[in-house]
Order: sequence, then C-alpha cells, then structure tokens
Amino acid sequence: VTTYYLPVCEKPSISVSWGTVTITYATEDATIHYTIDGSPATSDSPVYTEAFTKGSISTVRAIATKGGYITSSEAVLMPPTEVSSSSQITNMSGNYILAEGFTSSAAIGSPSDPFTGTIDGNYKAFSLSGHALIDVADGATIKNIMISSASIDGSGDVGAIVNTAKGDTKIYNCGVLSGSVSGDNAGGLV
Repeated sequence: VTTYYLPVCEKPSISVSWGTVTITYATEDATIHYTIDGSPATSDSPVYTEAFTKGSISTVRAIATKGGYITSSEAVLMPPTEVSSSSQITNMSGNYILAEGFTSSAAIGSPSDPFTGTIDGNYKAFSLSGHALIDVADGATIKNIMISSASIDGSGDVGAIVNTAKGDTKIYNCGVLSGSVSGDNAGGLV
C-alpha cells in the first residue's frame, strides 16, 4: 500500500489598514474565497480579487483553495472579545483581546482541541505560574503578549507563551520579562 499526502494550502492572512481590507496568502496560484456576512468561507464563496473598503463590515472570513491541495484552515477577522481570564476563552477559533488584570488559571487549547484563533495581549502585563498561556496552537495568531514573570515546570513540550505551536501559527511582539521554564523539552520563555 502506498500512501500519498496532498499538500495543504497555507491559511490566508487578513489585515485592515486605513479602512481597507487586504487578504494575502503564501500558496502560489491559490484561489481565495471569502465572506463578509459572518458565515464560514467555502469554495462556493466569492473569489477575492482585490482589497476592499471595510466600512461597517465586522467579520471577514477567508480560505485558500488550489487543485490537488487540501483547503487551508479558515482565517477570520472579527471584532475581538475582551477577556479577563483564560477560562473565558472557550471558542478555540475566536478572536480575543486580554483585559487589564488578565489571569490565567489553565492553559488554552489541547492536542484534541487546539487554539486556532487570535489572542492579542494588548501589551497588558500579567504573570503565569505552573502552565503556559497556550498548550497547543495550530494556525493561531498570538501577538502583543507581555508576561511580567513566569514559573513553568512540566513534561513534554514546555514554554511560557505556547507549549506546542503547529501549522502556520504566528507568534509576534511577545515577551517574558523574567522567570524560568523547565521540563523534558523546555522551549524557553517564549
């Protein structure tokens, strides 16, 4: 028996600048399908051809497709939900922004239900003890996280911001001011 693995389209990236929505993608010759009404993007959704004015649009969703490739995971741009605790992050594909005084009682995401959405730390410093902010991220965007101090000890993959980052997870503008991470496969403070 021969097993063939199809390549996977990279997840598109949706950005807004000066009121204009732009969707970019890394898979060469892919077709981007998108929606602006909050419904999931499918291969039957309109094809993205050029940047458009955001206006009153609150949610943009997009996927990349290409013949002979597996469809990308869905990129979603929606207004973020402000959360003050990790326990409020229940939708693993949601868009979240951390509130002043944010606390983390348990890591977000798991191997069976990874975090795939967006978390914006909004540069609000908080501390972590015993666990990472995110256990497993897959295709997620994690940005502007500022951890004032971290004390993490665990087994397997161990980090402060993310234990395991898979797929096209993007982590940027993040940092840990002080602390320690230890474990079987400690990945460091970030």
